[in-house]
Order: sequence, then structure tokens, then C-alpha cells
Amino acid sequence: MSKVEETVFLMENPVQKYNWGTKDYIPQLTGLDNSVSEPFAELWMGAHGSSSSFLQTSSGKISLMDYISANPEQVLGKAIADKFQELPFLFKILSAAQPLSIQVHPSRAQAKAGFNFEETQRLPLDVSIRNYKDSNHKPEMLLALTPFTALTGIRPFYEIGEIICFLRLDQKIEEFGSLTAELSTENLRDFFNWLLHLKRRQKEKVRNNIVRAATLRRGCEHPAAQAIEWICRLDSFFPDDIGIFAPIMMNTLQLRPGEAFFMEAGIMHAYLEGSGLEIMANSDNVLRCALTPKHIDIPELLKIAHFKPAEPHRIKPYLQGMEEVYPSPALEFQLSRFRLSSSFRIDKLLSAEILLNVDGETEVIPEFGKPVILKKGQSAFISQNAQSYRIAGSAILFRAGINPEE
Repeated sequence: MSKVEETVFLMENPVQKYNWGTKDYIPQLTGLDNSVSEPFAELWMGAHGSSSSFLQTSSGKISLMDYISANPEQVLGKAIADKFQELPFLFKILSAAQPLSIQVHPSRAQAKAGFNFEETQRLPLDVSIRNYKDSNHKPEMLLALTPFTALTGIRPFYEIGEIICFLRLDQKIEEFGSLTAELSTENLRDFFNWLLHLKRRQKEKVRNNIVRAATLRRGCEHPAAQAIEWICRLDSFFPDDIGIFAPIMMNTLQLRPGEAFFMEAGIMHAYLEGSGLEIMANSDNVLRCALTPKHIDIPELLKIAHFKPAEPHRIKPYLQGMEEVYPSPALEFQLSRFRLSSSFRIDKLLSAEILLNVDGETEVIPEFGKPVILKKGQSAFISQNAQSYRIAGSAILFRAGINPEE
């Protein structure tokens, strides 16, 4: 455990090199070497059990997990330590060159039940077929740093019907005919289940008809145009995956830099392209159904996923002095941005926080502890026993911490 006068620490953060990642965005932002041109998909800032950050201390490096577990009340504050027993959020830089899987996250109750069941089955935590790695839920927020596109939630039923008719699927594939009648949550769930379980010959027939119709009608002035565009693009990445047709049913969301959206439990989603900041509860529970070589569990996803139409849950920031706050519906986290030109004081720390500098340079000056210089691409961990701190300089900073409504 480091001495009490050290309360602010520069972080060394692990990079996840998933094959869908870009090769340039995270290295250019952080200054990390990528001379071998690997995909840098995610940079994790936090104390996740599978991949923890490290802190630079006067006595050497220490993992953030070990630092917290040595004295959780001092680092997190007593109330948060008692409630969560860990840093309750994971903060990421994410950069996608290719689409990610169609996935959904469970509620806390669903996660607990799923985790307990898989424990009774004696499934090791690291086995690939395991769905529930812990008993926690995983609400998420993504804030775009570049133009960002995602699929999220179910379109209005009338839009789904219009797209099916526009692509003439009701004429070419008789199984689609029932969907041009009265759409409902249940028959859409049944349709999605049917689609994902098509046999190879059926799948090829559906795929060929949809892609042909989409290609012929691309560029037409119609609400389906965006869905058609993404069906064709997904087909170029996943030509044998029936999940390429998800844009028929799911909302396509486009974010400009600085815009954000939130994903509750049960909301199907897939990131398509772009770079952003992601913050979530400290969990690894993901159920997937398509667009991935990873483990797929369609029955479990269908049990968890919502098929009621829902608009994407955009998060609108508000100004609080110099701080632009993105209010979070989740108790575990909140995210905010500073466009710092002089100095700003954080009066009271509710718990530990992480600061990420994406441009410029600033000094982090705690009430108790030694100051730290934070340059572009660097992040700092601030222990609760700093009590308060001041940031001074010229920089754009993101602040990840506990939701003050907690």
C-alpha cells in the first residue's frame, strides 16, 4: 500500500486487441506504440478482475485491484466500499473499425440467477461457453469521440413493416408474410428466433433475396435507406451470418462527437463503427446472438432481450459551472467533460475517480497528497482520501466517477 500522501496516480492501462479494433485511434490518442500494426480495440481504465490497470507510485507499480483491496475504505470511501466492495465502474476508450456482435446485458436479478445456475453446473469462469462471469448487471453509456454508428433497441413496428414491404420480402419469402400483418412484441421475438435458426439453404435464400433487393434499391428516398445501407455493409463483413439483417428490426443511431447514449438491461445493441468513451458497471456479462466468432446463446438472449419498440436512450448533458455532466441512470457511474482553460475545483469526492486527458496538459492538485501532471492521452486515478482536488491548465478532460445520486 502506498503512503497516505500519495492520493493521485498516473495509470498504466491494458489494451484489448480484439480483431474489430482500429489500428491508429488509440495509439494516436495515448502515444502507445503500435509499430507492428495490431488492432487496438479497447483501452481499459479500472480494476476489472480479468485486466486491471496499474498505478505508478513512489515505490513502484501496483495493480489498481491490489491497491483498492489493501484498504477499500480509504480508497473508495466507507459508503461505497460497504456497498460495492470494489470500484463499481469500468471506463474504456473504444475504437471500432468493424461491427461488434449483436448483444444484450442482463438485469441484476437475471445476472444473479444466471451466475448461480452456471456455478451449480461447475462451469469454470474462463470457459468460452459461460454466459455469466459474475452476478452483476452491466448498464453502459457510450460518448462519441468521432462520428459513431450503432444499432440499439427495436424500431417502431410500422417502420419494420415498411422496410419488409420496401424490400419485397413479403413477396419473395413466404415466411415473412406474417410480419406484414399486425406486428407485436411476441411475433417479432418469434420471427427473430426463426431467422437466427434458419438452416444453411434457407439462410442463403433469405440472404440472397435481401441483399439483391437492398442493392437494387439502395439510394432510394425511403426510411429504409439507412437499414439497406447497413445490411449491405454488414454483408461485406459477415457474408454467412444471418445477423446482417438486424437493421430491419433495430434502430440505427448516428452520434456526433460529444453525443452519448445509454443501454439498459435487455436492450439489444451492436456498435458498428467509430471511436468513443464507454463507461459501465464493473461486469463482464454479455449474451450474444450474431456477428461474432465468440460464444452465442440464442435461447438465453431471447429470454433476456426486450422486443418492445424503444427510441435510443440519448443522454443530454447539462452545464454545472465549467463541467459538462452526462447524467447517468445507473448508480455505479457518471461521466462528465471539462473544456479547461484555467482551473476548476472538485469540492468533495464521493469516492475514487478517474480523469482522462484527451487534449492539452493539466495539473491535478489534491487537497491531501502530491500533485500530478496529466498530459494528452494520460489518465489519473484519484483516491477518495484526497478529499478534494483542483485541476489547472488548458486541456479537455473526462471525469469518471460514482453517480452523485447514489
